[in-house]
Amino acid sequence: MKPKYIAFFLLFSAFTTFAQNFSTVAGNVTDSKSGEPLIGVSIISSNPDWGTISDEVGNFSLKVPAEDSMALTFSYIGYETKRIFAICPGECFINVQLNSGISLQEIVISSNSFEAQKNAVQMSVSALTAEQIAKIPMILGENDALKAL
Repeated sequence: MKPKYIAFFLLFSAFTTFAQNFSTVAGNVTDSKSGEPLIGVSIISSNPDWGTISDEVGNFSLKVPAEDSMALTFSYIGYETKRIFAICPGECFINVQLNSGISLQEIVISSNSFEAQKNAVQMSVSALTAEQIAKIPMILGENDALKAL
């Protein structure tokens, strides 16, 4: 009977030694000026294997291995990247406000290659004069221009 208990104890202790402790970091990401939630902000922990993005109301939840301290990097197109250091032994909630990055005063889009492509002939061209169209045999009262090609 005792060997069964010893085997069970050794098996159970093996599972607990391989298990890691995890911390859950949750929060909300908003714009610093307007307070509007930011959708799709990339949140990456100091260990690059762990990351997530914010949902349609700016909320995020990230489960990471428990560490003494961790660094979270928040990045979004058109906003400055923000790095926050946090100590979360269990669960913690972080509100993050991102500042707008460089704003453009004017955007100029120009294209000259379209004009060149429009004038370039890429297929064969058949030119018919009015006299040639008149000589085409009539089917049901109309000239059939496709037969001439």
